[in-house]
Amino acid sequence: MADLLIRYNTSATYTIPKRAVHFIDGTTPDVTLTKATVDTLSLIDADQAINDLTAGGNALTHLQDGDYSVGILNTNVDVYGPATLSIVDASKIMPITVSCDIISQNYWDSLHGADTLEVDVIEMGGRLHLPIIQATSVSVADTTSSFPVGAGEATAGAYIGHNIVVRDDDDLRAETRTIIAWTAERVVTVDVPFSFTPAAPNDRVEIMYNYESPVYQIVNHETYGNAQLVRSTTPANALDVSATGEAGLDFDNIKDATGAHTLTNITIPTTTTLTNTAAIVTALKVSTSWTAAGAVSYQTMMKMIYAMARGKIAKSGNDFLFYDDDDSTLLFTLTTAATARTTS
Repeated sequence: MADLLIRYNTSATYTIPKRAVHFIDGTTPDVTLTKATVDTLSLIDADQAINDLTAGGNALTHLQDGDYSVGILNTNVDVYGPATLSIVDASKIMPITVSCDIISQNYWDSLHGADTLEVDVIEMGGRLHLPIIQATSVSVADTTSSFPVGAGEATAGAYIGHNIVVRDDDDLRAETRTIIAWTAERVVTVDVPFSFTPAAPNDRVEIMYNYESPVYQIVNHETYGNAQLVRSTTPANALDVSATGEAGLDFDNIKDATGAHTLTNITIPTTTTLTNTAAIVTALKVSTSWTAAGAVSYQTMMKMIYAMARGKIAKSGNDFLFYDDDDSTLLFTLTTAATARTTS
């Protein structure tokens, strides 16, 4: 991924993304460079042509604290593709090498200008490097793997799967990681911790579009997928069991209803034989081998059994008397004869 994008065949001035530091300690900014005094100030294009930037209308200008801009003529950037900007001054600084990409004018204008032309891969020289956030910074120092940044979409998950580049202000090193989490508060979490703790406010951040691999996001099964159909409290997320086959329900994990719910379109099967009391009594007689020697209802039979169990029965001639628990209230009388029995 290029450190610097350059507009094809255009004279322009660019901020060099790497700081000039003294060669002795590697940290002290050097503010004295000029194009006339450096050993080398050149741009090597994709055809390996070395464009000398120390002559003509080119320029090397100090901005602040070792940061410089370089003025490049259109004749130096008339070849599409990767290029390398080199600055060498052996008596002052550590060598600076910046990877560049000379891109089409349409692509540049779509990124940095008012032109919103649709740009395809061919117009971009066959390389799809789209910065999502051009430049921002760490807003609060946190950890080596998670920290808030100062710009970007305030939408959870907005940049998951894309690349984040953080440039350490202390020693100017830059490291790239993949974003695995992004919150609405712009707190980013990366896949592998940085070797340094991104700090506010000077550590610079770029979030770059990642076209080389698909974007994946790990989600909770309670929120997405088939499990949501039987866990959701949203009425629209219904469980469809209308198709042929069986639908198993995990009853140990079905949540109790929060209120009464009326079931509709429910059909309860009915019997075609036991449709009345007589039919039930008949069925009970058959299943228990009782005889039908007299007109004794099933209810009376139950009272007889209950009274006998309680010891509330007496005999008088052919009559059996069944009493309530108070020993005085006569529930009914069973009169027996040789061929029949009656109750009263």
